[in-house]
Amino acid sequence: MVKKADIFLIALLLLAGIGLWLFFSFSPSADGDAVVITVNGKETGRYPLSEDREIPIRQGGLINVVAIKGSAVWMTEANCSGRECIRRGSIAKSGESIICLPHRVVAEIVSEDSPYDAIVS
Repeated sequence: MVKKADIFLIALLLLAGIGLWLFFSFSPSADGDAVVITVNGKETGRYPLSEDREIPIRQGGLINVVAIKGSAVWMTEANCSGRECIRRGSIAKSGESIICLPHRVVAEIVSEDSPYDAIVS
Protein backbone atom coordinates (compact mmCIF):
# COMPACT_ATOMS: atom_id res chain seq x y z
CA MET A 1 0.00 0.00 0.00
CA VAL A 2 1.47 3.36 -1.06
CA LYS A 3 1.11 6.22 1.38
CA LYS A 4 1.14 9.96 0.73
CA ALA A 5 4.52 10.20 2.44
CA ASP A 6 5.97 7.63 0.00
CA ILE A 7 4.72 9.58 -3.02
CA PHE A 8 6.10 12.80 -1.54
CA LEU A 9 9.51 11.17 -0.95
CA ILE A 10 9.66 9.75 -4.48
CA ALA A 11 8.71 13.14 -5.97
CA LEU A 12 11.31 14.89 -3.81
CA LEU A 13 14.05 12.47 -4.89
CA LEU A 14 13.10 12.86 -8.56
CA LEU A 15 13.19 16.64 -8.30
CA ALA A 16 16.56 16.53 -6.53
CA GLY A 17 17.96 14.25 -9.25
CA ILE A 18 16.67 16.48 -12.05
CA GLY A 19 18.05 19.55 -10.27
CA LEU A 20 21.51 18.01 -9.89
CA TRP A 21 21.51 16.88 -13.51
CA LEU A 22 20.63 20.40 -14.68
CA PHE A 23 23.27 21.95 -12.42
CA PHE A 24 26.07 19.71 -13.71
CA SER A 25 24.91 19.82 -17.34
CA PHE A 26 24.96 23.59 -17.54
CA SER A 27 27.78 24.42 -15.14
CA PRO A 28 30.55 26.55 -16.65
CA SER A 29 33.39 24.68 -18.27
CA ALA A 30 36.05 26.34 -20.33
CA ASP A 31 36.78 25.36 -23.88
CA GLY A 32 40.13 23.65 -24.04
CA ASP A 33 43.29 25.13 -25.49
CA ALA A 34 45.34 21.97 -25.97
CA VAL A 35 45.29 18.20 -25.67
CA VAL A 36 47.91 16.48 -23.55
CA ILE A 37 48.79 12.90 -24.53
CA THR A 38 50.26 10.65 -21.85
CA VAL A 39 51.46 7.09 -22.28
CA ASN A 40 52.17 4.98 -19.19
CA GLY A 41 51.79 8.10 -17.04
CA LYS A 42 54.42 10.10 -18.93
CA GLU A 43 53.52 13.11 -21.07
CA THR A 44 54.47 12.41 -24.68
CA GLY A 45 53.00 15.48 -26.34
CA ARG A 46 50.95 18.65 -25.99
CA TYR A 47 49.10 19.80 -29.11
CA PRO A 48 47.00 22.96 -29.64
CA LEU A 49 43.36 22.42 -30.54
CA SER A 50 43.58 25.19 -33.12
CA GLU A 51 45.61 22.99 -35.50
CA ASP A 52 43.89 20.02 -37.18
CA ARG A 53 46.07 16.91 -37.15
CA GLU A 54 46.30 13.19 -36.52
CA ILE A 55 48.67 11.94 -33.83
CA PRO A 56 49.78 8.31 -34.15
CA ILE A 57 50.85 6.66 -30.89
CA ARG A 58 52.84 3.47 -31.37
CA GLN A 59 54.20 1.24 -28.62
CA GLY A 60 55.56 -1.89 -30.21
CA GLY A 61 52.47 -3.56 -31.69
CA LEU A 62 50.05 -1.28 -29.85
CA ILE A 63 48.51 1.46 -31.99
CA ASN A 64 46.30 4.44 -31.13
CA VAL A 65 45.53 7.43 -33.34
CA VAL A 66 44.22 10.67 -31.84
CA ALA A 67 42.58 13.19 -34.19
CA ILE A 68 42.16 16.93 -33.66
CA LYS A 69 39.72 18.74 -35.90
CA GLY A 70 37.62 21.85 -35.32
CA SER A 71 38.81 22.17 -31.68
CA ALA A 72 37.52 18.66 -30.88
CA VAL A 73 39.56 15.56 -30.09
CA TRP A 74 38.70 11.91 -30.56
CA MET A 75 40.39 8.53 -30.93
CA THR A 76 40.07 7.33 -34.52
CA GLU A 77 42.00 4.09 -34.28
CA ALA A 78 43.01 1.61 -31.59
CA ASN A 79 43.89 -2.05 -31.78
CA CYS A 80 42.90 -2.77 -28.17
CA SER A 81 40.32 -5.43 -27.40
CA GLY A 82 37.36 -3.34 -26.16
CA ARG A 83 37.84 -0.19 -28.28
CA GLU A 84 35.96 1.83 -25.64
CA CYS A 85 38.28 4.75 -26.36
CA ILE A 86 36.88 5.01 -29.89
CA ARG A 87 33.28 4.75 -28.68
CA ARG A 88 33.91 7.61 -26.23
CA GLY A 89 33.34 10.12 -29.02
CA SER A 90 34.78 13.60 -29.19
CA ILE A 91 35.85 15.87 -26.36
CA ALA A 92 36.41 19.65 -26.40
CA LYS A 93 35.98 21.03 -22.85
CA SER A 94 38.72 21.45 -20.30
CA GLY A 95 39.01 18.43 -18.00
CA GLU A 96 37.47 15.91 -20.42
CA SER A 97 39.57 12.90 -21.34
CA ILE A 98 39.71 9.81 -23.50
CA ILE A 99 41.42 6.81 -21.92
CA CYS A 100 42.61 3.64 -23.63
CA LEU A 101 43.14 1.51 -20.55
CA PRO A 102 44.70 -1.57 -22.23
CA HIS A 103 47.34 0.61 -23.91
CA ARG A 104 47.63 3.06 -20.98
CA VAL A 105 47.06 6.07 -23.28
CA VAL A 106 45.28 9.20 -22.03
CA ALA A 107 44.26 12.22 -24.11
CA GLU A 108 43.14 15.07 -21.84
CA ILE A 109 41.90 18.55 -22.74
CA VAL A 110 43.59 21.35 -20.80
CA SER A 111 42.93 25.07 -20.67
CA GLU A 112 44.90 28.08 -19.55
CA ASP A 113 41.82 29.74 -18.04
CA SER A 114 39.89 26.84 -16.50
CA PRO A 115 37.21 27.90 -13.99
CA TYR A 116 38.33 25.06 -11.69
CA ASP A 117 41.53 24.61 -9.70
CA ALA A 118 41.32 20.83 -10.01
CA ILE A 119 38.98 18.18 -11.34
CA VAL A 120 38.44 15.07 -9.25
CA SER A 121 36.57 12.06 -10.56
